Amino acid sequence: MFRTAGALAAALLSAVAPASTAQAATATAFAVTVVTANGSGCPNSTATAQVLPDGSSFTIDFSGYFASAGGTAPPTAFRRNCQFVIQITRPEGTTYAVENAEYSGFAVLNNGVTGLQAASYYFQGQSASSVGSHRFTGPLADTWDTADTFAPDELVFASCLDQRLLNVNTELRLTPQPATAGLNAMVMDPSITLRLAWRTCP
Repeated sequence: MFRTAGALAAALLSAVAPASTAQAATATAFAVTVVTANGSGCPNSTATAQVLPDGSSFTIDFSGYFASAGGTAPPTAFRRNCQFVIQITRPEGTTYAVENAEYSGFAVLNNGVTGLQAASYYFQGQSASSVGSHRFTGPLADTWDTADTFAPDELVFASCLDQRLLNVNTELRLTPQPATAGLNAMVMDPSITLRLAWRTCP
């Protein structure tokens, strides 16, 4: 666990290291592939995905995702986003929803600065979405872990009529944007884990 702002700042510089080269994989129930990864938080990243051995979860793996403010950070770096478009090939007669999503990273926040990690989950051509957000308040120099967990009545399922792409739109944000020499940063670890809930189509 990171204990000092100096160690966190050093880790920030290493955050652009290449991510896992995990490729799309299949499990008993479904297969998953990253179609695109677009946004200011992943401008040069090629994301990959793989199903975990339990057959109910998968990871999205990427690199170099962080927001920064203060110090020498560019004025627009206080907010970064990355939208992952995921193709999930499921057995005929079944559908799924995102039940849980787990994130981790580290933060360097000076006094009075707030960090935000947020995400929304929705399907291509469907208006309903699930949303999660988590705030962190400075002073803080430590790792963080968050989870978006949705109750059964909050689950948004993919249409049974056809295969829809899953959109996972993620964001890191720092507020306010300080005019100080101190570095503020929100860094996301290069892997997200999503667990799916399944049901039989009528």
